[in-house]
Amino acid sequence: MRIDAAYSASALPYTNYTRLSPWQSIAILSVSRLEVANNQWIASKREVVSHAESGNLWCSADAQYLLDNIIGSIYFLILTIIDWLLGQSAKRKKPSMNIKGKVAVITGAAGGIGRAVANEMANRQVGSLALVDKTEAVHELAKEINQLAGRTVATGYPGDVTEDSFRSFVYRDVHEKHGVVNICVPAAGITRDSLSVKVDKQTDSVVIYPGKTFRLVTEVNLIAPIYWALELVAGIADDRRKNGLKRWHHTEGVQGTIIFIGSVSSQGNKGQLSYSATKAGLEGAASTMNAEAIFHGVRCGIIHPGFTDTPMVRALGEEYIEQNIIPQTQLRRLIKPEEIADAICFMISNPAVSGSIWADAGWRPAA
Repeated sequence: MRIDAAYSASALPYTNYTRLSPWQSIAILSVSRLEVANNQWIASKREVVSHAESGNLWCSADAQYLLDNIIGSIYFLILTIIDWLLGQSAKRKKPSMNIKGKVAVITGAAGGIGRAVANEMANRQVGSLALVDKTEAVHELAKEINQLAGRTVATGYPGDVTEDSFRSFVYRDVHEKHGVVNICVPAAGITRDSLSVKVDKQTDSVVIYPGKTFRLVTEVNLIAPIYWALELVAGIADDRRKNGLKRWHHTEGVQGTIIFIGSVSSQGNKGQLSYSATKAGLEGAASTMNAEAIFHGVRCGIIHPGFTDTPMVRALGEEYIEQNIIPQTQLRRLIKPEEIADAICFMISNPAVSGSIWADAGWRPAA
């Protein structure tokens, strides 16, 4: 619509008046507070505004025509702004990793934290779950998850997590059936607790913590988790290579996430030399991999749980738990595996979370 510059308010014919609706009146009052740069609009705008501000909700048909065009333009502008905001929101959300539909590998999945993570991911509609553990119990867990989900989500893989050939088989099988693995939570772990140096009262001799035992704990708790994580990075890197992609860009969205299971014992705990050393080692591994793997779009973090209600902790004995753990915990109870699982899924889903999270329930060792 074009309005002649000489078209003044006094020249408007006050015929064919039309009653304005309340929302049109509000729009007029809003327009009256805008600076109109084009003089061609000023004349008719004067009449529309003056009538609205004086409480007179009548205007001529010409002014009504002008008003309808203004309102139409405002409406179109609002829709444009909303569309832009939604686009910006989508761009901001793209780097995140929604668990829904993703492919995940969990070791130590038959019990404790690993089992809780598997169930939580299933609740969040993960696409596929590879449940890895040394026992056949993973088959039973997979069956339970699939029944609850009403579809085939989980597959059990019993085997030794320290064996390279077994690890390669699991990733290869998952890739062939479900695609590239996006999430890895290597939760398998063991403890072999004993004082570093102690006097054996029976033999009256000094005993040093066995090196063979230390190496076993290191293989399961440190080396195995790192290589299960590296397998994920390698799979994503190879997939990107095949698709002609090189350095990852944030607009692509996060390609994969690894969450190691640390421990409050990583800061040192009496009687846990090997366990504490391996969990502290995972902290360094997570930091290094986070710096390297992001080249391929993979994030890496670590969660340090406090004493959690798992078979590993229960093996310490009820007396030890009541006397040495509960009193030093603010919650005055063991942490639930489901609470740790929820925190792990939070770390996976939120790309702003990096490094480590301490889920220790306020536990502090006794002085």
